[in-house]
Amino acid sequence: MDTDTNQIQAKVEETQAPNIPLFQDKEVISKYVDFSSKYGIGYKLSNGSYGVLFNDSTKIILDANLFNFDYIQRAPTQQLLIDASKKVPITSDGEEVHSHTFFSYPTSLGKKVILLQHFKSFLDGNSKFKPITFPFTTQNAPQRTTPSPLPHLKKWKSSSKALLFRLTNKLIHTVFLDDRSELIIDSGAQGIVTYVNKGGEARSMPLHSDIEGKDASMFKRLQIAKEMLMQQSSGQGKAEQRNKANAKTVNNQ
Repeated sequence: MDTDTNQIQAKVEETQAPNIPLFQDKEVISKYVDFSSKYGIGYKLSNGSYGVLFNDSTKIILDANLFNFDYIQRAPTQQLLIDASKKVPITSDGEEVHSHTFFSYPTSLGKKVILLQHFKSFLDGNSKFKPITFPFTTQNAPQRTTPSPLPHLKKWKSSSKALLFRLTNKLIHTVFLDDRSELIIDSGAQGIVTYVNKGGEARSMPLHSDIEGKDASMFKRLQIAKEMLMQQSSGQGKAEQRNKANAKTVNNQ
């Protein structure tokens, strides 16, 4: 894996969601940069953590203390029982969660750890690469600010109209490309949808209320987000069918 991020033209985008009082105690995307032409998408959450969702679907998330990080990868079906016996945490999506620090991680993760630092440096607005420094030793290293697994970006999708981010805290954060307005769907028990217009003004409604009759702009963007979610789910279903077919073929050989 090449780590020369200087060869990629990309722009760091900031969102308005962290400024909305409703999301002060929830992690939302605060900045992101799309390097998916080569590596993946990098982002910063409103809690101060950073992450990268790589093109191979692996994920690396840096704790807000800038020292601890989680590396998340899909566990092969036949590996799940083995991992469970080894006490490797498995997410509800069937992914392994491996927790490390910058002082101790497998050499196999070296390039992705470097890329994480490149993404962080770029998101922080540095024109030249600025690696993370550690003014402490193993003995006085900081503790994690958040238990593992760290909140992170599960999936994302782009279209000509918007970018959609699905987070582990059940928030679906959509940024619309025409005017930089945003839609945040809380798909948890509350079922609230919040529309943030281009001026930063926010309005929230219950997801199952008469949104079409009360706010046409919100309804229009909600329909776009729903369509993107359906496309994403359809694509995921086809991928899972292919994976099952491939696994069956391997088992029969």
